[in-house]
Amino acid sequence: MKKFIVFLILWTALSACDKPNHINPIKQYGLELSDKALGVASKSIWEVNQLLGREELYLYSGELKEAGTALVWVNQGYLSFTPTDMMFVLRECRCIVVQADAFSEWMKPYGLLGQLSDQGILSGTDVLNYFVLHELGHLTNGHEGRAINADSTIFNRETTTSKLNEEAADLFAANIIKNISNDDLDVKTLASSIQLKLGMLAFDLQGARIINNFGCSATNAPCAFHDTGDTHPNFEYRVLRVNCYMDEQNCEAFEDFKRRRESNGMFGDGILYRADGL
Repeated sequence: MKKFIVFLILWTALSACDKPNHINPIKQYGLELSDKALGVASKSIWEVNQLLGREELYLYSGELKEAGTALVWVNQGYLSFTPTDMMFVLRECRCIVVQADAFSEWMKPYGLLGQLSDQGILSGTDVLNYFVLHELGHLTNGHEGRAINADSTIFNRETTTSKLNEEAADLFAANIIKNISNDDLDVKTLASSIQLKLGMLAFDLQGARIINNFGCSATNAPCAFHDTGDTHPNFEYRVLRVNCYMDEQNCEAFEDFKRRRESNGMFGDGILYRADGL
């Protein structure tokens, strides 16, 4: 009888472990598979697997595999057209959801990166690869689930669990890129290319901040340097931090942004704004 009970417990536990491999993420979450720019998705999967040194990623086409992580390439559907819904992981399976149109739209303002396309050196796969590695970091660290922003209207520098999770996922991706030990020159070139594009992205983000948000930028105001909401740190801050982590030559730009972020601004006494962003 005891043996039967032990067997039943083990069978139940194993069944629970297997269950995520048998769900249908499209039906369960009301998603819609996309056939747009599938060449980009396939290229990114191949390149990320090269960086990882194993066949981890595969393109989801209707059935989850027993091992590995599914890249679920979707249309907008019910998702919002925002960075939060651009890419995220699911709780019930090792799945990374990528909203292709949202990623393409997000890329457009960054002229040095080029628009998302199936071909060309500026196809966007380098930045996409970084974000996919970031999402793998969430899965590896047990951060499954899409972050829901409690309040996206308040600028702040508060430390939250969600923000710490984002930092950990950023560092996971950065470590993969920074510590490539593969002797294959092509793999090292892939890693170097991602680092280069992240540097270009930081440059574009700085330019966008100065041009589109000059007043806040010039006065070190919260609207340029603090976080929006409680789930993600300021994006420019994140990119600069990752670039600094991967190459100390990039740390000066990060330290300058950090100093301005941590200051109370040029008008810290509250003449134009309160330092806490309220």
